[in-house]
Amino acid sequence: MGDWRIRMRHRMRPHGPEPQSPYLCISVYLVQNGRLMTTNGPAGDHRLDSWKAIADYLGRDIGTVRRWERLQGLPVRRVPGGRGSSVFAYTTEIDAWLKGPQSEAPVASQPAPQPIPVRWSGWVIAPLVLIAMLALAFRGTSAPRADVAGLRAEVSKQSLTAFDAAGGELWRHAWDERYEVVFSEFSPGVQVSGDAEPVVYSSTSYRERIGDRRIESGELVAFGSDGRRQWSFAFDDTVTFGGKPFTAPWAITTFAREDLPKTSRLAVAAHHYVWGPSLVAVLDSAGRRLGTFAHSGWVEALRWMNAETLLVAGFSESQNGGMVALLDTAKLDAQGPEAAGTEHYCDSCGKQLPRRMMVMPRSELNRVTNSRFNRAAVSIVGDRIVVHTLEVPSTTLASDAIYEFTTSLDPIRATYSQQYWATHDALHTEGKLDHPRERCPDRNGPRAIRSWSPSAGWSTVSPGEARP
Repeated sequence: MGDWRIRMRHRMRPHGPEPQSPYLCISVYLVQNGRLMTTNGPAGDHRLDSWKAIADYLGRDIGTVRRWERLQGLPVRRVPGGRGSSVFAYTTEIDAWLKGPQSEAPVASQPAPQPIPVRWSGWVIAPLVLIAMLALAFRGTSAPRADVAGLRAEVSKQSLTAFDAAGGELWRHAWDERYEVVFSEFSPGVQVSGDAEPVVYSSTSYRERIGDRRIESGELVAFGSDGRRQWSFAFDDTVTFGGKPFTAPWAITTFAREDLPKTSRLAVAAHHYVWGPSLVAVLDSAGRRLGTFAHSGWVEALRWMNAETLLVAGFSESQNGGMVALLDTAKLDAQGPEAAGTEHYCDSCGKQLPRRMMVMPRSELNRVTNSRFNRAAVSIVGDRIVVHTLEVPSTTLASDAIYEFTTSLDPIRATYSQQYWATHDALHTEGKLDHPRERCPDRNGPRAIRSWSPSAGWSTVSPGEARP
């Protein structure tokens, strides 16, 4: 009948009063000639529901199985609507493939064995539980896997999964199943930094408890290359704008890592879940907060310019336009340049100010179409900062304005996209605008930008007018 063995595994699941309390889950498998078979499947055919299960059935590592599927036609199916790593296979199809000439597997195909009824008694269960508990205890002291070059990670609503360069699964971290996690559309979701000892960073915008739909703040988590959770960060601040307190939950919008030879910091931004204020925190490599910037409006983009300068972008409530600003990371107990005593001034925040701030007012099309605020998105192109403000959203091609600045946020030029003018023509045809493009006051591009600096305060400038 072959060499039958019992294989055990354990996993971590949330249980009890603590979010990450472990409980022991013992799954029993029967292995014949290196092939993994479940004892609770139907007789005859068996469905294998992951790369690992397929690899165990074939007695090979995941990388080899993925290569066989890619180059040798191993019959692996994709889950409809799932991510690329969501796969399954049937043992009868794999057995048939093993008999074919295309298979490079050196093991002979055998019919899938019938499930064997297993009767458990106390003298059998006790040693198995002991073995599983020992495995759980020693897992924390096991050495990290050496094959981490080219490590990449994917995130879903169920878990965070790390893969090696060949696509083999290294480890998987399941989110707390008591919650539904939500990711920000502006965040990378997951990012891997470093080569020799890579760190995997992942952020959730917020999470909703399934039982009572309670909203809780999002979390930024750092994992080692071996899948161990190193640290986590969540905003739990209470700040007061215009005499009104704003407290958790905070929804994380994005994060950005600074990678320099002698420093390694992260910037993370969040906005209040219900209202407008945003917070930006800079963390050290251990997740400790170094400073905080408060802003009346949303911050949805972060870019490290250098070790002393952080670029932030989003929307300004007080100036009613897309915003971009330069922050001094050495003076980050700061807030936006708002007038004291107003609803936009943070009474409980630091009093340092940005190095520079620019606001791109809402365009004619943004106002006519009653579109949402024209949030700013940024990119660094050579020695220029390029800002796009979303003036009219679309499911296909959005209408936007394009601004170009120096790295000191001096304006160079500004224009509207071709899609912007296509939307303008359509609105004129519909009678919603009383002038064509040829007579539009903005036919040569945006006419004004709101500029702020510590020396000059607020002023209105035209694109191309540099200001100190």
